[in-house]
Amino acid sequence: MKSQLEVLSFGLFLVCQAALTGCAEQPELIDVQRVTAVNNVAVLPFEDAPGAYGERSGTAVSGFVTSELAASNKFRILERSRLKAAIDEKDLQASDLVDPQTAVQVGKMLGVQAVIVGTVTQYDMDKTTVYVHVLPMVTKDYKIGATVRMIDVGSGEVIYAHCASGSSGQDFTQAGQQAAQKLLMPLVRGQRRAGRSPVFRLPFTSWIADVLAVGGLGGSGAAP
Repeated sequence: MKSQLEVLSFGLFLVCQAALTGCAEQPELIDVQRVTAVNNVAVLPFEDAPGAYGERSGTAVSGFVTSELAASNKFRILERSRLKAAIDEKDLQASDLVDPQTAVQVGKMLGVQAVIVGTVTQYDMDKTTVYVHVLPMVTKDYKIGATVRMIDVGSGEVIYAHCASGSSGQDFTQAGQQAAQKLLMPLVRGQRRAGRSPVFRLPFTSWIADVLAVGGLGGSGAAP
């Protein structure tokens, strides 16, 4: 019974995370046992977001993810210089690396157990001007959204998938750091749950929705 409660608790955590980040309809997956077996990983450059601020946003967000992943002390991260050399040798673009087969080939070249690939879905800045006593007051809202997948290099299978977003009134850096934390939080939590129920996947079946309803939880961009 305790194990079932732990599984349900983690499942509810993922549901709430998805709802808060606007990713409730995205497939979410974590294979806990296989994620835990990964010791070294390469974070490949992400695909850029569309829009005026989107150019090189993939490089920026993959950098935030790399820094956050390194800070977790859960994995050994491949050096960026080796990663760049391998990508340059194959003359690959970030859009090529979204393809799982290509990502796996790069991972095998680099000798890592898993690769993380991603797409920046939003990299925007909204500006609002409010006049106070005839004086203009300008506020800015920086927004970043992204999806990530961890692919097992040996099998070519996705063992982790998540999407998240971040926002800041200060700059893209804060928004990116917030998004990276949300993207990796379930992965880091999954590392601590080795030996328990191995796979969680969203969208969950209707019994999860019923549990949420009973619990009262239902019903309810590069910097210039």
